[in-house]
Amino acid sequence: MVLFLDYDGTLSPIVEQPDKAFMSDEMRASVKAIASVFTTIVVSGRAKDKVRNFIQLDDLMYAGSHGFDISGPGGLAYQVGTRFLPTLQTGAFALLAMNVHDHVPRASACSTHRSRCPSPLPPPIPPSRARFSLRSL
Repeated sequence: MVLFLDYDGTLSPIVEQPDKAFMSDEMRASVKAIASVFTTIVVSGRAKDKVRNFIQLDDLMYAGSHGFDISGPGGLAYQVGTRFLPTLQTGAFALLAMNVHDHVPRASACSTHRSRCPSPLPPPIPPSRARFSLRSL
């Protein structure tokens, strides 16, 4: 059996400042105990190394960037989508143009926390343009 856990909102509380989403020592002990019985994978939209630093347990598998960047015990390492990094860099530049400085371009995503975005946010991308963007990938 494999146990999949999410970090934000499951192992740690949802907080306004994402860098302060710390998991409790009690939760860390619980995860460590369950990982000694079942293969345990923490999946997050965050960067894998960021989640690993928050959890600080070596015997887990970590799937960051919504599963596109995976690592685990014994040197397991797997990345998906690195060929899309140039496109994602374009998204990072768009965030900078909106004065969002805490963006994270990775091989699978370019993201920021909603608290880091200017207010009001720009209008959403029209569905027809979003579909075109997805097709062009």
